[in-house]
Amino acid sequence: MTLLIDSGAGSNLLPSIPPLDTLASLCDLSLGSESNTRSRADVCIFGNGPDGETVRIGVEVKTPGDFTSSRSSGRLAGTQIPAMIEAGYHATYLLIYGGFRCGPNGELEIEIHKTNDKTSKPYSFWITKKWGNQPTSKPVQWSYIQHQLLDLSRCGVQYDKVSDIYQAAHWIADLHTYWTKPYEEHGKSMKVFDTSGKSFSLMPTKLAPKIKICAEVASRFPGLRYERAVAVAKHFGGSVRRMVNAGVDEWSEIVTESAKGRKVRIGRVIAETIEREVFE
Repeated sequence: MTLLIDSGAGSNLLPSIPPLDTLASLCDLSLGSESNTRSRADVCIFGNGPDGETVRIGVEVKTPGDFTSSRSSGRLAGTQIPAMIEAGYHATYLLIYGGFRCGPNGELEIEIHKTNDKTSKPYSFWITKKWGNQPTSKPVQWSYIQHQLLDLSRCGVQYDKVSDIYQAAHWIADLHTYWTKPYEEHGKSMKVFDTSGKSFSLMPTKLAPKIKICAEVASRFPGLRYERAVAVAKHFGGSVRRMVNAGVDEWSEIVTESAKGRKVRIGRVIAETIEREVFE
């Protein structure tokens, strides 16, 4: 099983919710410290890492109320997240599920779900989250939760917010799908050239310097995006001179990979367009 969910309170309902009901199993995910409940991850995914290695992905799952209380007590930043990082997770995530929003005066509002005792119909309403239960208790500010999330992102913890536990189940399932696919397929949608000149591409790519330069030049030609441009650069060995001196026949036979992972040739139409609009 590559998707494990902690059996402790707070996360043990997730495996009963589709699609996790067929993907996940419950177990004790405590990380071996003296106080297990302070150092356990809620979700652990065994995924595919670089160079064929298996990596562990940790997810902390919280409601807005739990996130606020763990923030104020120091439990989240003081024990939970550091313990997950020290445990050697390849990537660490925080997922908050449940409705919360910024009120008109900058206060934190949380959505409460109830069921009508007479009609059994569910309904919901919003309340202002306060520091304590007294009428004079001050409201929690929206910025309080936002600043903590920004601090976590600076520490390498990725976070997301969904509206309810059902969306949380799908979010975790999607994360599982992402990390269990081949590692080299990660970031395909971000493999583009940065034409501002600040960087070669948005995703780190293991290419020799001359291949990178040649591919960046090729990416400016009609019909050539990232994958095709890299295939062209590799075909010509990173030589821009060879590339610009090549004829239509050679260009049209260069093999690249389609969006669906199939091996395809660049084709004569694109090759003739490049020759006509670039080299003539």
